[in-house]
Amino acid sequence: MSLRGNASSTRQPVRNSDHDAPEGASGFGPRVRVATKLDREEAFEAIVARGPAMRGLLERAQRAARSDSPLVLEGEPGCGKRAIAKLVHELSPRSDMPFVRVDCAAHHPAYVEGELFGVRRGEESRAARDREGLVQTAHRGTLLLENLADLPAAVQPKLQEFLATGEFRPVGDRWGTRCADVRVIVSATQPLEREAAQGRLRRALYDRLAVLVLAVPSLRERVEDIEPLIDHFALALRDAGSGLLRDRLEIDAEARAWLRAYPWPGNVRELQNAVEFVCLMGAREIVRPEDLPEAIRRHAQPRDAEVPAADGARGDEDDPAGDRDRVARALAAGEGDIDRAARMLGMTRRALRYAIARFELDGAGKPASAKPRVPGERLRAALERHSSRA
Repeated sequence: MSLRGNASSTRQPVRNSDHDAPEGASGFGPRVRVATKLDREEAFEAIVARGPAMRGLLERAQRAARSDSPLVLEGEPGCGKRAIAKLVHELSPRSDMPFVRVDCAAHHPAYVEGELFGVRRGEESRAARDREGLVQTAHRGTLLLENLADLPAAVQPKLQEFLATGEFRPVGDRWGTRCADVRVIVSATQPLEREAAQGRLRRALYDRLAVLVLAVPSLRERVEDIEPLIDHFALALRDAGSGLLRDRLEIDAEARAWLRAYPWPGNVRELQNAVEFVCLMGAREIVRPEDLPEAIRRHAQPRDAEVPAADGARGDEDDPAGDRDRVARALAAGEGDIDRAARMLGMTRRALRYAIARFELDGAGKPASAKPRVPGERLRAALERHSSRA
């Protein structure tokens, strides 16, 4: 729904550059960033779309940008919801107007209403002067509400009314309502329908918001984008003049396999941190598995070389054939390098050599060649050695 109203008489001139919105009355939360143009570098993680999951999302986001209806973005923390919201704003007719975001979980519940809708000075609000709310700041632009389920229950019906009519009332204002034309985008880490079913979100508010709902895929669902994202973050570090990287970041095949297999609970944000870690701590020109962050080294395993843990590699009596196969695949993936194969298995060199001998494998994971055994061969050989000494 287009939230258009006659707000020119009450709103301040629209700002044309990035700045911090003024702090509210005593007790208000942290400052809120207001941007009039999309920072494309900050949104790049959402634009990388080699795989079908992300390409499909960007196509839907482009269509959603043509509308003024509320937009809901659902996805895990760090998967790029904010970047998608900025991209939608940039592609919309509102791109030259403010993009305002507020984290509903970052403000004290008692002051969220004033942060959103503004404050009129007086005894009721206990404010020394009038304060413009973020809804008014975002007039003719886009308002991103993050973590909407943390919005206090007392404020939810007022947001619902604003979505329905485009009108709102500042805290302490007894003279009537004001209007603002705002495109509202909401991001949530949990499906809003589930939040409404659990009572954290008013059902009527959910019905107002759930016009366009897009699911932002996790990094696990878009593994094709991992390597392009690594290249982008490394290039950004180099261009920033940090001195951490001179040329393109080179990662060997084994380390790339670890990166693709890691579950990435922190999604794109965690990948960006990992790239910075590698650039800061790496001592070699080519990144190897031992150069990756501890979390990746501890948890990730290449999909084509799943292997048992150290104690399992000593021989699981229930499935010795399966253990032998996993050890053989690890040796083949490591191209005969005992150290690399041991890292994949999560075991010591000594334990791996024991497993190789137990399963009669060579360094490449193939069955070890051996002469056929003949009954009494060892006894005859010992007698021959004894007679030769005599």
